[in-house]
Amino acid sequence: IGTAPIAKKTTAYGIVGVGSDIRNLEVGVSYAFAKNLEFNVMYRDFKADNLGWFGQSVDARTKGIGYGLTYKF
Repeated sequence: IGTAPIAKKTTAYGIVGVGSDIRNLEVGVSYAFAKNLEFNVMYRDFKADNLGWFGQSVDARTKGIGYGLTYKF
């Protein structure tokens, strides 16, 4: 995980997570509306293989642009 301020109240970030059956890549920008509230826009590429679920093994993949709110408490 890495962050860098790019303007007042605005931060760019990146997240990389890898394992034997999982990969998560994410880059985004967050804007602080208040001390504990941020709006985020990101691009994410996530892939997981061999997820166990009730005795079944499944693969999952998602990628694309997303957004959300983060509340820090």
